[in-house]
Amino acid sequence: MSIQSHITTVHSETEKVSWFVLRQQSRFRTVWNLMMTGLLLITAIWVPFMIAFLDDNLGIFVDILNYLIDFCFAADIVITFL
Repeated sequence: MSIQSHITTVHSETEKVSWFVLRQQSRFRTVWNLMMTGLLLITAIWVPFMIAFLDDNLGIFVDILNYLIDFCFAADIVITFL
């Protein structure tokens, strides 16, 4: 088997993926990974600051924001291992 035929075979096999598989080089995957990196950085800075310096009762907006970030992390687990 020549290299060219092997590349063609591998390329044609990668074309036949299910609709729910996210390719590593897709735009959605890149944007999603950048968003998760940003949320991780925000969480890494915000949570220690909140624990050390702020009250427990910060308001409904902060609670909703924390739940939204938690939901994004849960969705990331599903998307990553899908």
